[in-house]
Amino acid sequence: MKMTTSATEPSVVAGQAGSGALEGAGALEATMPRFDTQPPVPSATPVTPQPPVATVPSQPPLPPMSPAVSGPSVPPTSPEQGLAGSTGSVEPAEPADKERLPESRRSQILRSIIELVIAFVLAFGITWAIKTWVIQPYEVPSTSMEPTIMLKDRLMADSLTYAFGTIKTGDIVVFIDKTDQDRHLVKRVIAVEGQTVDFLDGRVVIDGQLLSEPYVHGKKSFPFTKTYKNTEITYPYTVPAGHIWVMGDNRENSTDSRYFGPIATDSVVGHALVKFWPPSSIGWL
Repeated sequence: MKMTTSATEPSVVAGQAGSGALEGAGALEATMPRFDTQPPVPSATPVTPQPPVATVPSQPPLPPMSPAVSGPSVPPTSPEQGLAGSTGSVEPAEPADKERLPESRRSQILRSIIELVIAFVLAFGITWAIKTWVIQPYEVPSTSMEPTIMLKDRLMADSLTYAFGTIKTGDIVVFIDKTDQDRHLVKRVIAVEGQTVDFLDGRVVIDGQLLSEPYVHGKKSFPFTKTYKNTEITYPYTVPAGHIWVMGDNRENSTDSRYFGPIATDSVVGHALVKFWPPSSIGWL
């Protein structure tokens, strides 16, 4: 007897089993992740090497800003100024002594003016003192001292010589004219107090001795017959105390002690030292 049923059953069973196996496999597959469905990994992009970055040295901290000394700050008047302020730019602080500069300048000007005034006063004072007490210029108004001193020559006279010394014969002196108190004359001292003056054959005789006078260049000396205000002069004449006898080198054209008599030593204002003008006449006296 054939076992047909037994032969088919395994197949059925196998079929069932196979179907069950498939279903189980499908169920397993459904529960397992599918690795073959992941997106592909993109390929790596080659990296370009970057140049080295320079290191910036650290800056020292800025000193604290001094408070402004000027008035209230003025807001920016333009977009550019506002932008500059927003970016953190800082205007330099004004120097603290800027407001004091005008006052300092005024002080310098004032000090310069004061110094100039002082210098002017000192210069004027020194000039006045020199002219009054030391040395003074004079212009010769006549020809009475030619050729030693020519007409219009200018000379310097020392005012201190006779303040500390005595007048000597032969000195050329500047004195106040006895006939005109507003005028000065220049003459040579021929005799001093106590000496006697006389004339002999056109020569001057002092104390009985002929006087050597190379400065007259041979011109004759004679007494005058007419005197100032009838001044009495008789020869030999003795010079009184406190007086001197003066005469011009141009004996033939000189109004001197032969006309107005001896002059007081107090009327002498200077000792003529040097001629300074014109240049052709420059020289010591």
